[in-house]
Amino acid sequence: MSWREKTLAEMLGRPAGFRRPPAEPTPLAERVMDALRTVSRLAGLSLVTMVLALPLVSAVAAFGAGSRLLLKASRGQAGGLWRELLTDVRRALPATWFLGPAGVVLVAVSVLNLAFLAGQPTLTAGVFYAVNVSALLIALWWLAACVHELAEAPGVSRAELVSRATSRATRFGPWHLAVLLGAALTVTLVIHLPLVGVIFGPGLALYLGRAADPRPTVPSNPAEVTCSNA
Repeated sequence: MSWREKTLAEMLGRPAGFRRPPAEPTPLAERVMDALRTVSRLAGLSLVTMVLALPLVSAVAAFGAGSRLLLKASRGQAGGLWRELLTDVRRALPATWFLGPAGVVLVAVSVLNLAFLAGQPTLTAGVFYAVNVSALLIALWWLAACVHELAEAPGVSRAELVSRATSRATRFGPWHLAVLLGAALTVTLVIHLPLVGVIFGPGLALYLGRAADPRPTVPSNPAEVTCSNA
């Protein structure tokens, strides 16, 4: 043992030769139960999120609350998660109610534009086609960034949400790939296996986004977040 290790052991009140016992391997049965709990949580999260998102004005807030549930679950804070889901949605609504309808309008306009441009065999149409696809992806990433930021601070103000979501969306990294993969998997499941897609798609997309960037950027205690809704 080096003098640094010995000094640290003395500061912590442990014997000089103290060694932390190695962690015992997790039994197979416990791993299976953890996997089943994760699958059931994703299924329940998908169904609850889809129901809460149906009014459109609560869509982004619902997905943010679902991502926050996964964030707390990853920290082992399993108690009362579902009871807090509706509270997180209500806290996020004042800053996000317009994002759901705006996103639906944007997607509808983009789909119509793409359908029209697909039938135009000119070079200009191809350029506009690429621009429309790029705009749709940017909008998707920005809305997903809003969801991620709401998971960390449901009561964030509208101006702060826009600023933080824009900063996250414009810094390319693994999180962007996870969002794109989650969206692609959700659409694929809904097209080929509609029931499975509805039950697992939204929860799986949120899980991938959270797994790609699990570290929160703000305090986890809501009382520490003093931003007021705009």
